[in-house]
Amino acid sequence: MATKTKKRISKDSEKLMALLIEKSQESFLLSIELFNKPTISLNVEGFVIFICNAWELLFKAYLISQGDSIYYKKTKSKNRTLALDALIKKILTNEHDSVRINLEIISGIRNSATHLIVPEYSILFNEVFLSLSLIHI
Repeated sequence: MATKTKKRISKDSEKLMALLIEKSQESFLLSIELFNKPTISLNVEGFVIFICNAWELLFKAYLISQGDSIYYKKTKSKNRTLALDALIKKILTNEHDSVRINLEIISGIRNSATHLIVPEYSILFNEVFLSLSLIHI
């Protein structure tokens, strides 16, 4: 991950960071639960949605811990937080990093799963799914 000099953060930011980490852990556990239930027809879609959510929340907590903003700078809405793809590029700056590559793959599958029906990916992407799950632990 990219490193910077750590800035001092407020009590409100500390509370938000703790909540983001808690919700990240919950999303992570839910993704694993869904992945391990092959009888649920949407287990792969559910897994990618929740594992992406877990990483996004974790990255936002990391940025807050570094005193960095989690919001887009120039948008109509002042409260629009950075999306996973933007967070990946901002934090995992090495384009050849295996975590970054796997997250970009999963993010693409998540985008397909939320907007259309995706083919069965569990066999093809088992290693990618598991690698992102194990890293979070």
